[in-house]
Amino acid sequence: MQRGVSYSNENERGEGSGSLRVLSRPALRLALRTPASLHDITAYAGLLLEGAALLVDYSTLGADEAVRAMDYLSGVAYALDDSEFEISVDVLLYLPPAAEAVKG
Repeated sequence: MQRGVSYSNENERGEGSGSLRVLSRPALRLALRTPASLHDITAYAGLLLEGAALLVDYSTLGADEAVRAMDYLSGVAYALDDSEFEISVDVLLYLPPAAEAVKG
């Protein structure tokens, strides 16, 4: 299956009007999570393993727990070749390799 956008100078009848056609819509699942404890973090790792993007707000954890949770998910993201972006001090975004973050 082709993905992306296709452009042709001819329409279906062979006339030169030009057309733009979407071949398929890429699917990206984005999970938004706020952990109540460290036990929640392993389930979030499962989301990354499934190829989902993940936005985590660590502000509900204590300082030590937040560092441990960030380290754990950072390790999972690294092993999967995911990207990690700091949105704020307590909020991180993990993106699978197929997704691209546009900063601006």
